[in-house]
Amino acid sequence: MKTALVMEINTGSALVMKTGGEFMTLPAQKGWRIGDVVTIAEKKRSFKALYAAVACLAIVLLGSFGGHQLYFTETALVGVDINPSIELSLNRFDRVIGTAFYNEDGEDVLSVVDLKGMKYDAALETLLQSDVLRPYLEDNDYLDITVSGNDQLEAQIQNQAQTLTSSYGLQMYCHRADEEVVAEAHAHSMTPGRYLAFLELQALDPDVDIEDYTSCGVGQIRREIEAHHQNRYGQQGGHNGQGNGSGADDSPLLPSENGGQGGGHGHGANGTADPGSSQPSSGNGQGGAQGHGRGQGWDYEHGKGHD
Repeated sequence: MKTALVMEINTGSALVMKTGGEFMTLPAQKGWRIGDVVTIAEKKRSFKALYAAVACLAIVLLGSFGGHQLYFTETALVGVDINPSIELSLNRFDRVIGTAFYNEDGEDVLSVVDLKGMKYDAALETLLQSDVLRPYLEDNDYLDITVSGNDQLEAQIQNQAQTLTSSYGLQMYCHRADEEVVAEAHAHSMTPGRYLAFLELQALDPDVDIEDYTSCGVGQIRREIEAHHQNRYGQQGGHNGQGNGSGADDSPLLPSENGGQGGGHGHGANGTADPGSSQPSSGNGQGGAQGHGRGQGWDYEHGKGHD
């Protein structure tokens, strides 16, 4: 008897990796799942072949341990944040070897959807098209995808996620996270994607507390970011107003003939502009002007003007 690692199962047959790294196809047995270590029967050997097998026993055992370790070693992470916050662990074969949730909604989804053993593209399709996730896609406006450990997957996963969710009209963000970001995110019980969104919010509002965002959905953080941007852009831009003054005659001599005309320049109140608009915002100008006029008679007068 010999052990092997189940790599794929298709229509009754299974691709397995034997101890030592050799691949072979066998009839799939009932109960086998991708990633299982199973026992397989070998053909009868002659004593001569048996002696050779015993001589290689140490190598076989080392190969068994190495193959198992090779398959179950994490090489990449894929974070999916809508309102459920979910993370997929991938091995060097781009297969899901583990899943994690970072809020209650994520726990609810993973209690229904089993993604282990799937290649990342099949796992992402299964997740995003599952019945349990559909209500979240319909009720939320944002989808964050984060890839760590395998930069080549980022563009592929982004394109696939956009295709699978195009009918929902979501705003999609795709990030690349390094090991430091992943470690910081996990220290706060967050996916790297939600942690990066929080850092973006914190840059706009240094008073926010990360503990208030450890279990929320990424949509709440994205909405607060947008609100800060709207407030910031809406308050930008001072505007100059023009004021024209009419000079009043202060002379007791000839009030009817001594008037001045003033031209003024004032600073207007801030107007409101739409974020992202190329048009300047409008403001109301208050012009305070000092008018100078020469009368028709003997006097030179100063008139004070106002808007």
